[in-house]
Amino acid sequence: MLINEGGEGAPSPLYILAVQKTKEVITTNDFDKFKKHLSQIPNDVAIGKYGTCSLPRTWGLPDQLVASYGDAITALESTHKIEHWSVCYCPNRN
Repeated sequence: MLINEGGEGAPSPLYILAVQKTKEVITTNDFDKFKKHLSQIPNDVAIGKYGTCSLPRTWGLPDQLVASYGDAITALESTHKIEHWSVCYCPNRN
């Protein structure tokens, strides 16, 4: 997961990688460290890519940074199953 923990005025990327199989959670602001941890995920482990239904968590981050994150996940498609999940924070309006 990639989020902007700094807001629009002072964007700051936070990369979060959780591995259910090992119950390990890695958080870093360093893209190279994030990619290193991604490369260590065994091939039989599915990778979940989280999003939100409204405002993206990457709002305010530079487009190139967001694209690089997406490219890093997409690069794993040949060896891993990529699962796309969304979280919705909208109120239920029946």
